Amino acid sequence: MGARRQTSVPTGAFVALMLSWAALAGCSTRAVYQAVQGWQQQECRKIADAAERQRCLASTAGSYDDYRRAREAAQGR
Repeated sequence: MGARRQTSVPTGAFVALMLSWAALAGCSTRAVYQAVQGWQQQECRKIADAAERQRCLASTAGSYDDYRRAREAAQGR
């Protein structure tokens, strides 16, 4: 038996793919944010250590409106 090859997509490539898809599909920024959050949550659930998994999931708990306000504040709006 040979070693199994992992076929997961690197994070940066996934995000770029999602943004490209969203632009082509005409999705809103909110829809893209929610899709990326969902993907991040799936990745967090793969973490074996319970404490680390909870920290990861907590980092994805922010709402789109919180994200938008933080982004606007960072841009000086």
